[in-house]
Amino acid sequence: MKLSYRYLKSVVPWDIDLETIQEGFKILGLEVEDLQKRDKVRGSVFGKITEIRPATEKLHIAKIEIAPGKTIEVVTNSDRVKSGQIYPVAIHGTRIGDVTVEPRNIRGFASEGAILSAQDFGIDPEILPQAEREGPWQMPDDTPLFTDPAESFWLSDSMLDIKITPNHPEWLSLRGLLHEVAAILWRKTGKTYETPSFGTSKNISTENTCAEFRIDIEDLGDCQRYIGILANVTVVPSGFETRRKLLASGTRPINNVVDASNLSMYEDGQPTHAFDADKIKSGVVRVARTKAPMKFKTLDDKERDLPVGTLMIWDGEKPVGIAGIMGGQDSEVTSATKRIFLESANFNPLLIAKSSSILGIRSEASTRFEKGADVEVAEDTAWKVISMIGTSGCALVESYNKKERRQVQVRVKRMKKILGFDLDPEKIKEGLGTLGIDIKVGDPLLATIPGFRDNDLRDEIDLIEEAIRVIGYDTIPTTFPIIEEKIVTETPIFLLERRLKKILSGMGLYECVSKPMTCEDELKLMKLETLVPNAPKVLNPMTTDSTIMRPVCELGVLAASSYNARQGNSTMALFEVGSQFGPECRRLVMIMTGKRPSGWDSQLKAKETEGKKDNIENYDFFDLKGSLEALFDLLCVCGVSYRPLNKPHPHLHQYRQAEIAISGNPIGYIGQLDPEVNERLQVATPIAIANINIESLLPHIPEVTVAKPVPRFPMVLRDIAVLAPETVPCSQIESTIKDHAGNNLSSIRLFDQFVGGFAREGKRSLAFSLSFYDPEGTLLGSQIDAIIEKIDLALEKIGASVRKA
Repeated sequence: MKLSYRYLKSVVPWDIDLETIQEGFKILGLEVEDLQKRDKVRGSVFGKITEIRPATEKLHIAKIEIAPGKTIEVVTNSDRVKSGQIYPVAIHGTRIGDVTVEPRNIRGFASEGAILSAQDFGIDPEILPQAEREGPWQMPDDTPLFTDPAESFWLSDSMLDIKITPNHPEWLSLRGLLHEVAAILWRKTGKTYETPSFGTSKNISTENTCAEFRIDIEDLGDCQRYIGILANVTVVPSGFETRRKLLASGTRPINNVVDASNLSMYEDGQPTHAFDADKIKSGVVRVARTKAPMKFKTLDDKERDLPVGTLMIWDGEKPVGIAGIMGGQDSEVTSATKRIFLESANFNPLLIAKSSSILGIRSEASTRFEKGADVEVAEDTAWKVISMIGTSGCALVESYNKKERRQVQVRVKRMKKILGFDLDPEKIKEGLGTLGIDIKVGDPLLATIPGFRDNDLRDEIDLIEEAIRVIGYDTIPTTFPIIEEKIVTETPIFLLERRLKKILSGMGLYECVSKPMTCEDELKLMKLETLVPNAPKVLNPMTTDSTIMRPVCELGVLAASSYNARQGNSTMALFEVGSQFGPECRRLVMIMTGKRPSGWDSQLKAKETEGKKDNIENYDFFDLKGSLEALFDLLCVCGVSYRPLNKPHPHLHQYRQAEIAISGNPIGYIGQLDPEVNERLQVATPIAIANINIESLLPHIPEVTVAKPVPRFPMVLRDIAVLAPETVPCSQIESTIKDHAGNNLSSIRLFDQFVGGFAREGKRSLAFSLSFYDPEGTLLGSQIDAIIEKIDLALEKIGASVRKA
């Protein structure tokens, strides 16, 4: 939105300079994006061509009257200059930039000045008609002769380009900006300034009647108010006064009808549209949505595909315009138009915004309607347009679903609580009054909201914000915050999470923090599409990949591993402590992929296993299982076991996944990622995953760690090999050994597995290292042998046996 300082001063006589306006706008929250200054030409005049005669084949000599009874001769190469026309003329002493104009000879002919173009004044060609963008700048016939264009045509001016925020539609009008300037002056002087109404008299014609037209609104929710005025017109270029205002507002002149509509929209923020009245054949102007897809040619000569539900203006059953956005070509006002039907309406902001977005049309009208135009000013603006055109109109036809102005109560105590200090109610009344908001002082304060703020000021908090905005954020007193001493109790879950992060970071894993949202496509990528129906939906997602809350926590670390692999980092040991949803719970996720670190005995194993070096050097399922066991040891968790899952997870390898349980209670799962998902993530090596429910883990962690005395007697180690069917789980064998080894068994560790050779088909050999300890004395070999014999008898019951030497 552009604000011309000359335009402003022509409307209000307030004593305020441009610098004060800029600084005041900054305090009130208006962002000035650019400041343009026009002052390129000084000392020129508007002169009238009294005679034009040829000098050479391409040059002409123009005799120009530059003052009463005073003429000069100017040489020009333009053949468009005609006698009787008015132009800006540079005379002796005129300054154009850093150049001073002086008389000179051109091809032997004396030239006492120059006829100026719009380019000489630094005017943006985009806001000029095509014919005026180059060559001598012809002025309207009512241009005041012998005046300085810099003053009379406002060609010496400063223009502010103001950024408009969605919650302030009133800033899209000169009237709205004048309220802000009035607030600036009130802050500076303490005096209230009344802004002009921009109203005009109703030029009602006795010749015309609107009886031939009728308004039909299909849904008053789509169009609250619709006004139509019929008027006789002669379509001609606009005069001097309209042209200089259009130039100051940054609007390109077209003709007197369109220019009057554009200028009134700039001043009031209310768009209007003129139809050629003789092209509306039915006499019924309807406002209704389209019931089926259709094609429609707009004023810009483009054929648009309109979807169902587009709000349209209809001539009976024939569409003549897209409501609030752009008119149709078939009803366009042309130079041959004799009568216009002027529309001034108020359309549903959301409907206009939706249609504008779908159709890809963003007009000045749609920009104002989608933010909320002032329904109360529609009639005054319509009569202003008629007056600017220079004609009179019939008594209007109208459909108006009139509503009372909204009233909002503001509690004084609530305002103090929000702002942190007291505001004087009388000061609030004066400040908001400069913005056109009427305040009745009391407790609560009662605010009556004007039409041009109806879409913005709806609730108590809106008025509190507006009050402090106009009074000034800089008036808020500096105070120290009141800090209450509170004992913050850290929850057990929080303490455990912090402990887990510390332990895992110490083990060499890197923490990952990812967003808790995902999307259906990502779940399908992971083969988890069955979880989509029960995953909580995000009501207002910011992006298309954040539409649902993640039903499994490992999505974030898997996405991180995929990204790192694509960047060339193929070795990763990551963990994340976060939430998963549906139902919500806190989880610990660990993944490992790529090559093991050098300290993990990978070199030794590679030498021992010929031809399998690559596989042995990479992380696998057992590396992650070992890391988990180390974690459980550090947490002093006992009774951890791994068992087959009753319901396998679809994103894990079919045969390489297990449930993690403590004392028989499931707390999570561990496994290898499905090879197909692994490939989709573009990770070259297998990914091992563990997912643990922290809330289920917590009860199994002892609150107090009990220290045991240092053993006085030596530990006895005994290795045994158990020959067992492949169908018997290792966990069952371990459990059997523990149950029958007695209290002297200190620890058991599986350290080898052998298949083939002496192990017959369908069987395998599992090697366990057993540690025995007796606090009362040193265990004898015969005692250990008896324990092993007991274990052997127990293993036979499950089809296994201790392999003899």
